[in-house]
Amino acid sequence: MIRKLEVKERSVILGGTSFGKVGAYEKLKGIVEFEFDPNNKANRNIVDLDKAELNERGLVSARSNIYVSQPQDPKDRIGVAILEIVNRGNKTLFNKLNRWVPGPEHVKLNREGGPRGGIPLEVGSMPHDPDSAELFGDFWLMRHGFTVIWIGWEADIIPNEQQMYLEAPRAMGVRGLVRNLALVQEGQKTIPLGLWGHRPYPPVNPDDPGLTLYKQTPNTIDGDESEEVVPRTSWGFFREENGKAIPDPTYVYCKDGFEAGIYRLVYEAENPLVLGLGFAVIRDTISYAKYDTSCPFPVRYGISIGRSQTGRFQLDYLYSGVNGDENGRKALDGVIPHTGGAGRGSFNIRFGQPTTGANHFAQTLFPVDMFPFTAEKQVDPHTGIKAGLYDKTTDPSHLPKVFHVNTAWEYWARANSLLHTSIDGQSDMTEAAHERHYYFSCTQHSVEMTPFPPQEDTRLPESLIYRGNFQDYHFALRNLVIRMVKWITNEEEPPPSRIPRFTDKTMVHPSELAFPLIKDIGSPAEVLFYQAWVLDYGPDFHESGIISHEPPIRTGKAYPSYVSTVDEYGNETAGIPTLEILVPLATYTPWRRLDYPNSFTKLTDYFTGSVTPFPRDEAEKSSFDDPRPTIESLYPSKQHFLNQVRKKAEELAKEGYLLAEDIEDSIDLQSQIWDWIISRPR
Repeated sequence: MIRKLEVKERSVILGGTSFGKVGAYEKLKGIVEFEFDPNNKANRNIVDLDKAELNERGLVSARSNIYVSQPQDPKDRIGVAILEIVNRGNKTLFNKLNRWVPGPEHVKLNREGGPRGGIPLEVGSMPHDPDSAELFGDFWLMRHGFTVIWIGWEADIIPNEQQMYLEAPRAMGVRGLVRNLALVQEGQKTIPLGLWGHRPYPPVNPDDPGLTLYKQTPNTIDGDESEEVVPRTSWGFFREENGKAIPDPTYVYCKDGFEAGIYRLVYEAENPLVLGLGFAVIRDTISYAKYDTSCPFPVRYGISIGRSQTGRFQLDYLYSGVNGDENGRKALDGVIPHTGGAGRGSFNIRFGQPTTGANHFAQTLFPVDMFPFTAEKQVDPHTGIKAGLYDKTTDPSHLPKVFHVNTAWEYWARANSLLHTSIDGQSDMTEAAHERHYYFSCTQHSVEMTPFPPQEDTRLPESLIYRGNFQDYHFALRNLVIRMVKWITNEEEPPPSRIPRFTDKTMVHPSELAFPLIKDIGSPAEVLFYQAWVLDYGPDFHESGIISHEPPIRTGKAYPSYVSTVDEYGNETAGIPTLEILVPLATYTPWRRLDYPNSFTKLTDYFTGSVTPFPRDEAEKSSFDDPRPTIESLYPSKQHFLNQVRKKAEELAKEGYLLAEDIEDSIDLQSQIWDWIISRPR
């Protein structure tokens, strides 16, 4: 629970600007001190909490930084908090819900690295303390009167002024295995053990001659015979400083520089962070706002939303059954895991690394895609375990409403179909009464930061294809936020789930996809399709979060995964369609053929799809031997096109998948897309 909130700053936002019918907003910045009782049943599933040092009251202490934005006048508050589960310490909510488009300086920061350099920030990361109107996008959150909360939950982030962080205790005297994977470019001399610049676990004995550093190629998986052993005499634990090698157990150093590749090191470490307290921080922050009358940002309801890494965090939160606080009260009322796919992650395991994910080649075999995947209980044929996603919630009244929200990319690269199919890949599973499943047709993992028009260098040479899929699903996402609010406040049923299914024949394996033969775009069968491996991390992993096999043992099998069928244009037939799909001017794919290189610059393409405009006229159709219809045959004029767009937008709103307030802006975006596609150079 929260022992103390120290408010360091409380001030109005943007000089007291009003937002539509809502008056001025204020911000609160401060530090929260938490205390947790390791003997309370609400905390029973937090790994290693019983091994953390106790304070003078016999409780475990932790602290986070906090940032809250709310209407200054209580009468303007709707009583609903949106708590963003920040991605690796970075806020992205204004990009997702206020449709804030980062400017060139923010794009540069996102692409080149965060406050400490290294791996780029999450797409759409916003300044920690926005201070100008353009950084707030279209003020959608403010116009609706939401209270917005950001709280640090990730314990491996080193405290700094630009990110949200959690200072958590350690399980002292505990030892275990750590596996570090790093993508290295040619000539690089040092490899930091802390991923993305986060807090590393140094080895207990850095001078151990038995430590082995392996080099992989991007398509190699841990343990494959094609791994190379790097001679122990050529590397050690040093950092480079002014051209000199300084002993430092948090860096791996090679004097002559490493070759390009992926490097893996497994070693013994000690004193792991109690990472699972990140769950308790989220839970107790919302409980404080809902139930403590002294809270300066009181609400009646709380909804969490997070994307990618923190979409997976929320699935792990649900799986861990921690939504009941220490006083037996329900914390979050609604949970929206966004673009997390079927994965969870290293958020509540011993020596976990929350930053790690799972993909084909650069972060392989980390504990992410773990059974169980569905609400309905299943038996894992590989382990014999029978379980469901919500089994650890012992009090059903603590279950929040859940929207599983994903893009098409998660079906191709995050095994998303496992969320709603049987473990043998033969049938659809029944969703729980408190959950819905949605995905946005044909979309890539993130909306492009500058969605319109695409940069000239995004066009692939000698083809019609453009790198990056610029569909803006943020309109649909904020509609789902409002549907969640209505579900938890008025018990108004949300629209039905929209996903591919076996029963309506909209789900297939990529190898069976009937995709049109469009010049240069290739076949989906050539795409590196991600499947979740069946892995053994050791006998204590499932019950206690302790890994004893690093890398884990592979059974040689994968859980079967599937994707949506497509229409004659190559656009997907299932899910919530955007207007780009309902009134198409192009083929939109969540995937793109790519030769996976060692260069990090190209690695980021892993998350992108493509756009291939329809031929504009018969001459263009003939020159590319394009099987798709021409734009002029589909739409005699721009006005004819926009009339169809309006009709479809109004239908989406009536069905509950688009807000009426967003109809005009949605149509305006399609108008811009028309202008760009029609006017691009031949």
